[in-house]
Amino acid sequence: AGKRLNPTAKFVEVEAGILSCPYCEEELPCTLIVARTALVGVKMEMKVYKADSEEHARRIALSTIGKALRDIPLEIIEVEEL
Repeated sequence: AGKRLNPTAKFVEVEAGILSCPYCEEELPCTLIVARTALVGVKMEMKVYKADSEEHARRIALSTIGKALRDIPLEIIEVEEL
């Protein structure tokens, strides 16, 4: 089980994922450090329960993760119905 970003939100669970190269599918580290500045890519998986629709699940995920990762652009890659 992953760490909860908001412990009071018992209907969500967040787990860190693995990022792989889109060309060779080799697992890659998600950090690039240049001149003491880091460019970090993180792929996360989140299970959302009790969502009314796929769009509702997207909004819940963006809202929950966005509260913890302020000022960081987020992009939903895939939604899968459980």
